[in-house]
Amino acid sequence: MDKNNHFTATFSNLPVTDTITSAANTYTAKELDGDGNVVEEGSKITISGRDFTVHYDGTKIVNTYVPKPVLVDPPVKKIVEGNPTNPSTFHFEMRAVNPADPMPVGSVGGVKQAEVTGSGEVEFGVFEITQAGTYQYVISEINDGIANYTMIQLVIQSHLR
Repeated sequence: MDKNNHFTATFSNLPVTDTITSAANTYTAKELDGDGNVVEEGSKITISGRDFTVHYDGTKIVNTYVPKPVLVDPPVKKIVEGNPTNPSTFHFEMRAVNPADPMPVGSVGGVKQAEVTGSGEVEFGVFEITQAGTYQYVISEINDGIANYTMIQLVIQSHLR
């Protein structure tokens, strides 16, 4: 069985009873690992570098994809042009479009803020995505109305799948 036949097999004309004992025959289907060993219910297997959990439903074999966790650490870089004598502090916000989505530690209601003084980089913090899905985050600078600065509003949208 392979992708060319959609991982299906058909058996026909199987005997209903044992020819010697007349006992009813029971048929099962099991996944085999690369060494030909039966994969037990709930065990994990790796196919083409991807992990799956094996489940059995009668004669149906169900392989459920188990995504590998992804670490996310979105940085922000602020560039201040000119040479101010007293650098100002700038604030940024990272917001999950769905507040229930994973966020860095210290987030409240799907929002995390960070600040940088003058030109420089800041990170919101590392967080882990453990489930397959689409996650959307919006990163933007907060307009603090700081005197003598012209802010260019830029919103960055990240889609993690």
